[in-house]
Amino acid sequence: MKNKFLSLFAIILLTTSCSQGTPTRRSDMLLKDVYSGFFTIGAAVNEQNIPLEEDVEDDGLYNHFNSMTLENDMKWSKLHPNENNYTFETADKYVSFAKSHNMGIRGHALVWYRALPGYMKSITNATELYEQEKKHIYDVVEHFGDSVYCWDVVNEVISDAEDEDLTDDNIYRQDDVWYKLTGKNFILKAFQYADEKLTALGIRDKVKLYYNDYDNTKPAKLAKTKEMLKWLFESNCPIDGIGLQCHYHMGSFVESELETAINDYYNLGKEYNHPFDVQITEFDVDIYNEDPSAPQVESYVDGAPKKVLDAQATIYDHAFKVFRRNSSKISNVTFWGIRDNVTYMNDPVEFFGHAGPNFPYIFDIFGEKKPSFYVISDYED
Repeated sequence: MKNKFLSLFAIILLTTSCSQGTPTRRSDMLLKDVYSGFFTIGAAVNEQNIPLEEDVEDDGLYNHFNSMTLENDMKWSKLHPNENNYTFETADKYVSFAKSHNMGIRGHALVWYRALPGYMKSITNATELYEQEKKHIYDVVEHFGDSVYCWDVVNEVISDAEDEDLTDDNIYRQDDVWYKLTGKNFILKAFQYADEKLTALGIRDKVKLYYNDYDNTKPAKLAKTKEMLKWLFESNCPIDGIGLQCHYHMGSFVESELETAINDYYNLGKEYNHPFDVQITEFDVDIYNEDPSAPQVESYVDGAPKKVLDAQATIYDHAFKVFRRNSSKISNVTFWGIRDNVTYMNDPVEFFGHAGPNFPYIFDIFGEKKPSFYVISDYED
């Protein structure tokens, strides 16, 4: 009888111990595990939010993610600042870090007009531009190989003009040095160059190629982007998907627009018998309303009040509902940062309409979970 009692007591202890070690809520889990049945979860990183120096305190927040995008360190101006000089050191450190923490790397970005070094801006003919484009893409893609699981091959070429004119000069940015010299053909060439090199390396099936842009869920830009994609599909372009940056502010999120865009892009690929993936590549929510016509609020120099963080969380909640509903079409959701104390939104005021600090992410300045973290983790669908 005594042995039976001890056995029963041991079972009770074991059961209690196991239950204590098991998260009772999804918000007690790592975010990548919460979404393991939906899509991978990523974050943009830099030397401020994941410092690589050994003497810097490690907050471990990166463990929530299984994908990583280098915010700046794989852009042309960083990797290839001089015509015959590459600087891969910082990017290579992050690739090693990602591998050691079982994270994939999204490559960002091979061709972007705002990240060009001086020698590229001085080119005056299309032939030389194509030569430099090919060399850069070949060299960078070969260097990283399949350490990068996908590339934003071309970034932000669609015009912001809000009209229905779908002629080329209205679809594409006129301030882009590439378009001025080559028209839209540099876009197709970029994908072809990346595809050629990956195929030659025997790793094309391991590395996917994307077009990436902001506001491409808004009706006018959605229509223009679809026109570009139709041209690319008809040109047999080796493009695998599209990146929706999804930078929102308090006045800009429209749930129906987001869902329509995801489905329109995915279905356009089906229409052309071209399997086409969607990724959410730079998600964040600005706590201010950046619409110039909106009433201006005070700057939150002492931190955002609860009502603002709750409103921000509502946007996160509704966006992730859309992502979950459409997870069969989406392979990755990436936040454009990790914690609120390190954000591009606190760059000089000329980029934004407010003068105060911003708090756009799911972890606060101390690395603590915000309401936005809880709503996307403890969801009820």
